[in-house]
Amino acid sequence: MPWSARFAAFAAALLAGLAAQASPGAAVDRILAAKAPPPGVVFEVVTGDESELDRLLPVIHGHARRLRDRFPLLPIAVLTHGSEQFSLLTDNATRYGDLHRLVGTLEAEHGIPVQVCGNHAGFRDKGRADFPGYVDVVSTAPAKLDEYRAAGYVIIVM
Repeated sequence: MPWSARFAAFAAALLAGLAAQASPGAAVDRILAAKAPPPGVVFEVVTGDESELDRLLPVIHGHARRLRDRFPLLPIAVLTHGSEQFSLLTDNATRYGDLHRLVGTLEAEHGIPVQVCGNHAGFRDKGRADFPGYVDVVSTAPAKLDEYRAAGYVIIVM
């Protein structure tokens, strides 16, 4: 096989693998198709756009509902650690009212914590007191992700 054909095949396989990793819906479908649930699921969000969580959290909520319909006791969390986490500041509760209501509902009614990175918040001189009580501020998102991985959770990158 000529070098260009081998490269094209390699590139196609690489892109297919990236597409599979990049599809949260496909990851949810794989969990739903399993006979038993994983120890838990974390939806990870990291973007450079403060308003992106407003778009992504309703999608995550839909995925979480599907997962809980199949596995009612499945632990689920949302971990956000990019610029989007700042939409959850108490000061942004009016600007992102629907988002804040959804976060409060996820925690209170569904037991799904929405977590933000305290270390990243600190880069903007924000801390635990700057977020409402229904937002869980973790020390560092990478360390929290490591804890989830060690516990066998499936990490779904949004």
